[in-house]
Amino acid sequence: MSMASMAPQRAPQGASTRFSPAAGAHDTQRQASAAESVATGTIRERKAEQPEQTVKALYHVVGSSDPELLPRLLQPFAKLGVMPHRVHASTEDGDGSEMAVDLRLCGVPLARARQIERMLRATIGTRQVLAVIER
Repeated sequence: MSMASMAPQRAPQGASTRFSPAAGAHDTQRQASAAESVATGTIRERKAEQPEQTVKALYHVVGSSDPELLPRLLQPFAKLGVMPHRVHASTEDGDGSEMAVDLRLCGVPLARARQIERMLRATIGTRQVLAVIER
């Protein structure tokens, strides 16, 4: 390629590169309609961001009756800075080889409740996690 072909091209002589009156008229109309909208109050305001909906969550976890299971189940709450409202652990059913743990949360965002559910399911020693989330 030659240097002449890389140089910026100019408009042909006689061609107008100025602002055209037709485009200016269009902009003026747009400004006038915007002013009318403001005067009549027809401008739609952005919806105010609503606070995130909070939920109640109940988790019923069944796992091996291991002394380390209960601290492992409480670890997701501690990591996320959430205090469970209720913790109940029992080995009363059967021969005592399984532990049932009920955990209850109130007033947490839905995303946080689901995140805790996933973390409980990934906890070593759990056999079953039932989650009930009330909106």
